[in-house]
Amino acid sequence: MIQQSIVIALVLNGTFILLGTLGVIGLPMAVLEDMGSSLLVTLNAMRLFNIKTDG
Repeated sequence: MIQQSIVIALVLNGTFILLGTLGVIGLPMAVLEDMGSSLLVTLNAMRLFNIKTDG
């Protein structure tokens, strides 16, 4: 589960760094991706601790 979170974060960030360097995406999109990948990793970690997200 931890390795899965690390891979998700590295792949997403690496992809958007490459796209940003090539000029395909702008800074606002890269910031949204970074926040989104952080949210995905956090939600994935919550599964590890069996924390319910539905209230």
